[in-house]
Amino acid sequence: RCVPLWVGARGVEFDWRHLQMGLDSNISLVRHVAAAALLWASGRHDLPSPLRLPLGGLLAAAAYEGFLLG
Repeated sequence: RCVPLWVGARGVEFDWRHLQMGLDSNISLVRHVAAAALLWASGRHDLPSPLRLPLGGLLAAAAYEGFLLG
């Protein structure tokens, strides 16, 4: 996914496609960081029991995000 940024974005012309690819990459990065934070939080032993079920649901939704949205 990085190859079009080095090949196409170095030209003089402006293309909205490159801006969209950059935004998509940033959103993907935020989703990966959020999934890592959910995984870290699920491993904590001092987590209150009422928060375990919503945390597990969010973690499952993050894991199956591509299947749910596709």
